Amino acid sequence: MPGKGDAINEKYVNMGKFCISYDFLNDIWDEELALMNKDKVGRPYLYPESFIRFVATVRTAYGLRYRQTEGFLRAISEHSPKIRPADYTTIWRRTLQMKVELSSIEDVSELNVILDSTGFKMTDAGSWINYLYGKNKNYLKAHAVIDAKTGKLISIVVTGRDTHDSEMGVFLVEGVAFKVLIADGAYDTRDMFNLVAKKNAVPIIKIRKNASTRSLGSPLRARSVREVKKIGQGMWKEKYGYGRRWRIEPYFSAVKRSFGEGTIAKRFDMAQKEVMLKFLLYDQLQQLV
Repeated sequence: MPGKGDAINEKYVNMGKFCISYDFLNDIWDEELALMNKDKVGRPYLYPESFIRFVATVRTAYGLRYRQTEGFLRAISEHSPKIRPADYTTIWRRTLQMKVELSSIEDVSELNVILDSTGFKMTDAGSWINYLYGKNKNYLKAHAVIDAKTGKLISIVVTGRDTHDSEMGVFLVEGVAFKVLIADGAYDTRDMFNLVAKKNAVPIIKIRKNASTRSLGSPLRARSVREVKKIGQGMWKEKYGYGRRWRIEPYFSAVKRSFGEGTIAKRFDMAQKEVMLKFLLYDQLQQLV
């Protein structure tokens, strides 16, 4: 009888199969191209969007540079005649045009969500090289929301390192139907508490130590502050299950272990897409298990 170890092993085996998926070859190449080139002005597209997404997936999953990706396509085209290898400049240009978005989820009003962020390096140099040449500032931040129960990715946005977590908090969850929001002290803002109140949800947000008990524009936050000061931080965490927030940390760690904590791309907008793809690939991979 297969055990837990076998399931974990199969999960990582499936990762390789998932990343090398030839779904775009299922008799849709010509049809997709015809639709894309309809009424197009100028030079027609030579490669369908599904093929470009396949190439971007392979690049992200295996950390290939553009010229290496061209070589990869040449190699597999020898075994799959339907595949027309693209040159590295075409791959770069089409990837730049490609939209990378998280698919919308069903409207589940009982979600318990966790909100946090993590950093990604915009370089593959070692930490000493980064320090020596001042490259340690080249970071991106991935702000993400996951389901506390299933670990499914609910919402994500990638920004520069100087964007504070509180600036993205409301943006990430305002379109999500949730009943409980779990977050650390970086999201202890009036706007966040007001959004939670508007959704008639429960805020499990760590309150700053110097927080005022007056409402100051957010009655819900004021009630939360008074409760924490009355029963103490430890009792408050136990009462509301604040420890569930840590589930997002191994999630971030798993994404980085699977696809790397740095980006091959050096240009900011391309690096943003690369980080987004890491999360989307990991999220899709979890559905295979």
